[in-house]
Amino acid sequence: MDEEKKVSEILPPTEILAQMSEEFSEGAQAALKLRRALDGTNPTPKTIEECWENLKEEFGDVLNSIYALLGEPVNGFAMQEFYEECWEKAQEKYPRWKKRLAERKNVAVLGWPVCQNCGRPMVMCQPPEILAGVKYLHYCCPVCYNQSCSRKMLEPEEVQLHD
Repeated sequence: MDEEKKVSEILPPTEILAQMSEEFSEGAQAALKLRRALDGTNPTPKTIEECWENLKEEFGDVLNSIYALLGEPVNGFAMQEFYEECWEKAQEKYPRWKKRLAERKNVAVLGWPVCQNCGRPMVMCQPPEILAGVKYLHYCCPVCYNQSCSRKMLEPEEVQLHD
């Protein structure tokens, strides 16, 4: 019965890699959906919590694919070794990422609110609100957490571009 066999006994590594690619792609889509839920610029009907759960689910699918590619070891040692090697690579790259972020010029996206404390872009922290017929978005800083601002949503003809 196939249910008792390992995935690696049913599918060749090339097919497991194809499945893994699909799962990584779905994980990327889940991350993009979470981004939309967090900043609200391009709204999604899903809540932030739903988007987080979907991202976890897709990441779990990626882990299953890796597990199958490693031959589904009984004791999980190969999976743990793989994870540790990936973690080492991540630890090497993370400081470089932080350094590049620290060195960047403080450039704000046109019309996007920037934190007055740390200079980082703010994120939408509440649903839009309509006051006296005007739509406002509420933003807060994901780093400082203690600052918020509201911004009137302009109609396209009201936006003035600057040189």
